Amino acid sequence: MELELYTPDDKFVMKLDRDEALLGSYPIDGGCRIHVIDRSGATLGEYEDVSRVENG
Repeated sequence: MELELYTPDDKFVMKLDRDEALLGSYPIDGGCRIHVIDRSGATLGEYEDVSRVENG
């Protein structure tokens, strides 16, 4: 998973890539957006369909 920080007017600021850092250590102001990029290969809704779960 990757995190990116954008300003309120959608300009890229930086990647939030220090795993040990707390969110408060980044220059995040009101109105900023944190964009999450999931590179795990999971598809949208993959874990919502319980009909594929084996019962028993």
